Amino acid sequence: MNHRKQDRRTLIVFLVLFLCSLFGPACGETVIEITPDEWSWEAGSVSSFHGAVTPGADCEGAVLTMTVETRLEDSGEVFFTSFAGKNIKVKKRGPEWTADLTAGEETPFEGEWYLPEDTGGGLASATILLRVTDADGNEIARAELKEGSEEEETALVNSSPLGTVNRLMILLAAACVIVWGAAVGRHLYLNRKR
Repeated sequence: MNHRKQDRRTLIVFLVLFLCSLFGPACGETVIEITPDEWSWEAGSVSSFHGAVTPGADCEGAVLTMTVETRLEDSGEVFFTSFAGKNIKVKKRGPEWTADLTAGEETPFEGEWYLPEDTGGGLASATILLRVTDADGNEIARAELKEGSEEEETALVNSSPLGTVNRLMILLAAACVIVWGAAVGRHLYLNRKR
């Protein structure tokens, strides 16, 4: 009888370990949420957002890095303005923040994106990317905040005076290439005839 009880206990322990191995990694994922607050597409303006990081495991010296991507070469600057409920002094604000993260504990943050002074005819689409890496540089998690749409931005650029000027410049350049090509071709033709 004792032998059966011991077999049952062993079976239960193996079953629990098996279930933990199946569901453990999913429960240990780091979750990042980012939500826009006030948003503007005007050149030189500031857009704000907030979010939270909830790590699946303790991570000492975690590095959070934010970047912003637009169609422009200079997409402006993005900064952390508060972390874990504490405001960051203006001189210490930047796109990177290092902190100790505790498993299962939500760590809130706030940030701002300073749009560039020259948006090249306007902006209507941007992506803010947040990456969390451990002290060794291994990526733990990443999340994106996508605002606007690329279709709206394409329509905006094409309808702007700058977009019209760009189209006219392309047409003028094409016309110049055709005229020069015809002139060179005529010159070669006349030289062969002689």
